[in-house]
Amino acid sequence: MTAQHRVLAAAVLLWIMVFGSAPAFALVAGDTLHIGGSYDYPPYSYLDDHGIPQGFSTALSRAVAEILDVPIELELQPWSIVKERLRSGDVHLVHDIGYSTERAAEYSFSAPYHVSPYTVFRGQDAPGINAISDLQGAAVVVVNSDIGHEYLKQVGFGDEVHVVADYPEALNLVMTGEYQYTMMDRLVGLYWLATMNADNVTDTGVSPFSLRYTFAAPLEQYELIAAVNGALALLWQTGAYQNLYDQWMTPLESIHSGIDTALVLRWGALGAAALLFLAAWALILRNQVHRKTRQLRDELERRIRSEESLRSIIEVLPDVIVRVNRDGFFIDVYASTQRVAFLRRDDMVGHHISKVLPADVTAKLLKALHDALTKGQMQQVEYDMRLPDDSHAYYEARVLPVNDHEVITFVRSITEAEEAASKLAETRASLERERILLRTVMDNIPSAIYVKDRQSRKLLANKADLAYMGAEQEAEVLGKTDFDFFPYHSAQPGFKEEQQVMETGTPVVDTETLVHKPDGSTAWLLTSKLPLRDASGEVVGLVGIGHDITERKKTQDSLEYLTFHDPLTDLYNRRFVEDELLRLEKQAVVPISVVMADVNGLKIVNDSLGHGAGDRLLITAAQVLRTCVSHDDVVARTGGDEFVILMPGQGPEAAEALCQSIRRRAAQVRSGPIDLSIALGHATKGETDQTLVSILHLAEDYMYQDKSSNSQSSRSALVRSLMKTLQEKSFETEEHAHNLQFLAERLALKLELTNREISEVSLLAVLHDLGKVAISEDILQKAGPLTDEEWQVMRKHPEIGHRIALSSPDLAMVADGILSHHEHWDGRGYPRGLVGEEIPLAARIVALADAFDAMTSQRPYSHRKSVGEAIAELRRCAGKQFDPHLVEPFIDVVQTSSSKAN
Repeated sequence: MTAQHRVLAAAVLLWIMVFGSAPAFALVAGDTLHIGGSYDYPPYSYLDDHGIPQGFSTALSRAVAEILDVPIELELQPWSIVKERLRSGDVHLVHDIGYSTERAAEYSFSAPYHVSPYTVFRGQDAPGINAISDLQGAAVVVVNSDIGHEYLKQVGFGDEVHVVADYPEALNLVMTGEYQYTMMDRLVGLYWLATMNADNVTDTGVSPFSLRYTFAAPLEQYELIAAVNGALALLWQTGAYQNLYDQWMTPLESIHSGIDTALVLRWGALGAAALLFLAAWALILRNQVHRKTRQLRDELERRIRSEESLRSIIEVLPDVIVRVNRDGFFIDVYASTQRVAFLRRDDMVGHHISKVLPADVTAKLLKALHDALTKGQMQQVEYDMRLPDDSHAYYEARVLPVNDHEVITFVRSITEAEEAASKLAETRASLERERILLRTVMDNIPSAIYVKDRQSRKLLANKADLAYMGAEQEAEVLGKTDFDFFPYHSAQPGFKEEQQVMETGTPVVDTETLVHKPDGSTAWLLTSKLPLRDASGEVVGLVGIGHDITERKKTQDSLEYLTFHDPLTDLYNRRFVEDELLRLEKQAVVPISVVMADVNGLKIVNDSLGHGAGDRLLITAAQVLRTCVSHDDVVARTGGDEFVILMPGQGPEAAEALCQSIRRRAAQVRSGPIDLSIALGHATKGETDQTLVSILHLAEDYMYQDKSSNSQSSRSALVRSLMKTLQEKSFETEEHAHNLQFLAERLALKLELTNREISEVSLLAVLHDLGKVAISEDILQKAGPLTDEEWQVMRKHPEIGHRIALSSPDLAMVADGILSHHEHWDGRGYPRGLVGEEIPLAARIVALADAFDAMTSQRPYSHRKSVGEAIAELRRCAGKQFDPHLVEPFIDVVQTSSSKAN
């Protein structure tokens, strides 16, 4: 039996003497003792695979029943069922129940046969904690009706915890990361963690209380509890308890002893004082224990009755023993003559507590006295006092009821223990705070930090360093070298450098290193390696720091690339060309040809289709140039629509051949809705006294000549491309364009307009909807009504068409008509809200013809009307939408045309 168990045995003896006042065991001989317990609470009690009760508490129950010489029936079931059967009387006794003051209102408890800390366990990603208060706001899971659940409710965590049915489920929720913490008996938790192979759940070391495991019966069963206490005492005395403990619990003591030493020592201190009451205990167990135990009891009783023995016991007790009556008056005081008390015995005996002690201490002791007499149970009180010499002292008082009108109180000074415990707790807390702070700082620094020994084995690694090594936990890398994680050719240079640092004691600072990670990726690190010295100055290892500069390297490369490249076309830019011209000039390269290229119609494309379409046109042009040049040629974009090609070592024939190749290639490709057209010019430096700048200007002059000579055809081709695109995007067919042009010209002739005006009307009829080329097909081809947002987009097409027409001299004459063809006679049109004759005549004529042909053609958004219905609609809208002076002449044109067609 260990020293701790001997102390615990003394505590049991005291418990027996205080609470075991009934004379005999309640069951008669031959009755079966029904003992209940949890079916799933290893290592204390559980059912094995064959349904047989097992565990330390189960074995202890069998041993108690054997000493009491009664048959036993063990019932291991869910705890809720066990409690109900105890209340109903179907179960006489339960084991492995933790003592608490709340439960003491419902049960009678035996002496504690085992004490174990109740511990908080955490998941691997949960922060470490120093106290139970650190769980405030955290994700905590507990087992229903467990004493830990009761405790958390008492301290204000009841509404914040998640409750589950059993311990494996609670631990599994922490293992999977759904909850951060759980709380349970430490041995139960360690048992299940080992069974479940849960490496990612650890003991925090925070134990807010220790659980005293006892037997319990209903409150009125004092006789049964007294008998159990006697049996427990005999088990401890004979060594049977130690055998059971060694069988079930000793294998776990390498993890935790199962004994709360501080608590047990306090119980043990009372054990000696309990000898004063062994006579009463002897009466209780007189007919229940073995003959040898009765002889021992008689001997102890005779010693207690001896005044000399009593005094010797008192002399060795570290307590002041005080008898107090139920009214709070001191009856007697016993204290060691070796100790100086701050109060004299004469100052206490016969006086009321309130006359001797301060008011706050008096209140605590009177309450403990009242509770001890009322509940029949020991009460424990701690208090502090300022002594006459102005020092401060802490005391612990245990109040035991002797009978209905008297208590005995054991008072012990715990000042030194309190101060030591406080200092120890402060030291531990300070060290833990420093450790957590250091670890938190290290793990939150983006740089990799590690420590290695002289063999380059890892002793420490922060999270950033673990990431480079492809590890998640520090344990995965400790004691290993880089050769365990990286290929030999990658690890060898670093190992060699580390060994040099440790051999020479000279640090290596800020070197750029390319790291090949285990996942195949790479990273650039700015590394420093510093020698690590012990107190004597000897190098025992090194500290490494690596800052990831991968993004910085990428940024440097990107900036360097952007410095000399055009971001849109990915060609070289003007700065590169200027540097290249200086280089070629300095090297006096001859011959060297320069080709200038300019994309035709870029402004019209930007104005009509937007800058996105213009960008696509430039990208297509760049692709054409890149595919035509040779490997040694340099292609660059030097302006909005301008490109330069440098051809070192090439003469004028090669430059001309390149220009022809570019023209052929451009004719074969199309960039979106328009055909690609490029103006080209070239010049060649044949003599060293010529400058490349002059050659560049000469090539530019030839390019502008080419652009000017082909401008009209280029613009015409561009307009044709735009009109073709419009027909493809919308329902504006060639037939509609022809009909509209025919009707508009006939009305112009009928109005006897000039030839120039008729030509303007004819051209406007063809181009009036040119701006729709920039409108989305989803809007142009929509079958149903347009939304307000879609109408806002559609109403912009006159302005877009106006800008396109103004960009071409051949179309400028109809630009105003294009802008105005949706204006209404009454001023309710758009975009400018013109009224009457403010609207250009050509626009008024085309508006009539366009409306008539639209009504008599099949469109997805309207039904086709007959000629008569369309004429009626024109007359209805005369003076509103249409010029009233033009409606009837137009109707005559329509009717005449219809008659000739028939």
